[in-house]
Amino acid sequence: MKKITLFAIAFACFSFVSKAQIEKGNVMIGGNLGFSSTTSEYTGSPNSTSSTFSISPYVAKAYKNNRLAGISLTYRHYVTENKDLNTNGYGIAAFLRQYKPLGKSGFSLFAQESLNYNYNEYKQWQSGFPGPVINKYQFNNVNVALNPGFAYNLTSKMQLELLLNNLVSLGYAQNKSSTIINGTGTLISTDKNFYLNSEFTLSQLTDISVGLRFILGKK
Repeated sequence: MKKITLFAIAFACFSFVSKAQIEKGNVMIGGNLGFSSTTSEYTGSPNSTSSTFSISPYVAKAYKNNRLAGISLTYRHYVTENKDLNTNGYGIAAFLRQYKPLGKSGFSLFAQESLNYNYNEYKQWQSGFPGPVINKYQFNNVNVALNPGFAYNLTSKMQLELLLNNLVSLGYAQNKSSTIINGTGTLISTDKNFYLNSEFTLSQLTDISVGLRFILGKK
């Protein structure tokens, strides 16, 4: 929360820019970067640290003033202290976005509705078996989501934004679990389910993406 607060203060320091309109025909390009790190504690064993890095290039076009339609791609890389447990994830999304400029301050609120597909893998080492054992989990997810955000025009051609992820989502998930023993895989289970997530909690405030956008065309 401290990082989010400091970032908001830094945002407010640029309040001298006044242009906030995205005009019909403008093309917006850019991307989001994400990073998170977690530490797991185990009794009698050293703590385990894992990190996630993600990058999402993005292109959209304004079909009317402050209304955009676009597409984004996502690549995720999960890193642990054990390189055998490192995995990758991928995603693609089509979306609509609506901006609401806050007067002439250069700040805007926006809402984004998206149709998303994501594939992720997760690996976990497990002791107690003969030979090296790794549990592997595969997640396929299709959903529609509503994500609010906050944007600021650094210039008339460049925009900085904060995107709150997955405030409301409705989707279908298929999860597979397998065990890898000495390099061979054995399928354990497959789980399929539909879900609705509409709960807002303070913990969601840590799931924020920072993005930089460039606006092409007349402005």
